[in-house]
Amino acid sequence: MEKQIQKQTNQFFTSAALLFIMIFSFSVFAAPQTVNAQAYEQVPVNKVEDITTDFSGVGYSVNKSPDFSAKTGPFIDTYYYQFTLDSPSYIMLKEYADCFKYTWNGKIRYYISNSNVFTEGYIIEGFASGSEESYASLYEAGTYSVKVELEFTSSEVNEYNGFSVSPHYAFSIFVQPVARTGMTNGNSLSAAIPLSKGKPVNGALSKQNRKQYFTFKQGSDGAFSTDVVIAAPVNWNMPNVLIELYKETGAKIAKKTLRCKYTGDNSGTLSVKKLPKGNYYILVSTSDEVWDRMHVGTVTLNASYKTVETLSVPKLKSYKAGSKKITGTAVKGAKVTVKVGKKTYTATAKKGKFTVKLKSKLKKGTTIKVKATKSGYKASKTVTYKVKKSK
Repeated sequence: MEKQIQKQTNQFFTSAALLFIMIFSFSVFAAPQTVNAQAYEQVPVNKVEDITTDFSGVGYSVNKSPDFSAKTGPFIDTYYYQFTLDSPSYIMLKEYADCFKYTWNGKIRYYISNSNVFTEGYIIEGFASGSEESYASLYEAGTYSVKVELEFTSSEVNEYNGFSVSPHYAFSIFVQPVARTGMTNGNSLSAAIPLSKGKPVNGALSKQNRKQYFTFKQGSDGAFSTDVVIAAPVNWNMPNVLIELYKETGAKIAKKTLRCKYTGDNSGTLSVKKLPKGNYYILVSTSDEVWDRMHVGTVTLNASYKTVETLSVPKLKSYKAGSKKITGTAVKGAKVTVKVGKKTYTATAKKGKFTVKLKSKLKKGTTIKVKATKSGYKASKTVTYKVKKSK
């Protein structure tokens, strides 16, 4: 079932992926590169209270001057670093580079990986000719590797197309720890996070956790809805988040795209008017392709269930042979249908009681079938009585 759900989710993000294929093609499809841990230089992180602060006046933690004196043609130089997060945190990598003259032939790229294998696309790409770029996202606790890649694509080096007088690049990593109560499990059906009626449940999407499953049981037929809120710094541009509702069998029932905005109004409601009794899953996910350029945070689901009750069956009090009247009790306000033989009568249970006047007297052995209906309820079961001899 999980594979079926994932296949359907991937179809949603196909259009978003196409938009970024041209941008990421070089880095995403390049062969993974493994680097010996000894080649990494440790980078201190700068803990801050607000990751959205303007850090333009703050110095850089890393300053490097690559040696291009022996370079004469196309090349790619790589440099490796590591940093550690003690807790889930928003991070911002801010960089400046002046390695090449004003040319399209020189670029700088940054990659981040939670291992020493780089398989994903770059997080920053610039022309490295006096440019300043930044990247931000939410990361789990752990140790991360950074690869800096300097590329020069021209075979010719001259006064207009070449290297800066003093080539250098610099970057810093700013960290805002997140006091997050959201659960990070739920990344598979078997680990789905239970939802309870009217009790908000906090999950968490991050760079590493791009999807979460939630589960709930619909006790009886009725409406279902859940409010979804994605929390992150209000001036961050976050990716669209997809909320999908599935049956236990894997069949999709409904979906909603939560289009996150700069305003911080990143909320929406997934609802179904008529949801049959059974077990269900909700999948909250976002696109792998778009993720590397954007940001997200804690996800909160607050589910509500509006079940449809079944009316209790009406009860007959008087239905004696020879009588032209039937009386009984039912749910207040219910419409009671009484079928005597082949004739059908109706009455309303005012104050919980009803009376049906017949066109002819009841005969011994006659079958009487009674049921009740009322708006907002499922019809009651039909109950059968047989007329007995009057005492």
